Amino acid sequence: MDWLVGKCLSTGIPLLIWGDPGVGKSARVRAIARGAGFSFYPVVGSHYSSDEIHGPLYVRPDGQCHRALPDWAGPEIWDPATPTLVFVDELTTCGALQQAALLRLLSDRELGGREISPRCRIIAAAN
Repeated sequence: MDWLVGKCLSTGIPLLIWGDPGVGKSARVRAIARGAGFSFYPVVGSHYSSDEIHGPLYVRPDGQCHRALPDWAGPEIWDPATPTLVFVDELTTCGALQQAALLRLLSDRELGGREISPRCRIIAAAN
């Protein structure tokens, strides 16, 4: 697993890690990412509604509707100078709407209507 995570971090190709519950997938990915100097942002889809995954909507004083940053994400996700890893955990335990929201992040590299940084990597884990 270490080799695959390293390849994901170096190439930017998303990775899905599949394994039994409780074997340490999350802890290992966190350790590898931090050891490589990456900011680490875990998100468990089942902890959020599909709207919260991409950030809650709000209306600005000028009447424009926008999304706030999701509470699980940091500004480094959009910063091209910062190596960042978004770790989508428990992908198969969340509902269809949450999975659809997370797949938008995984496939389109878009979060809350904004394209994420080219230095942001994405790894998902499932049981």
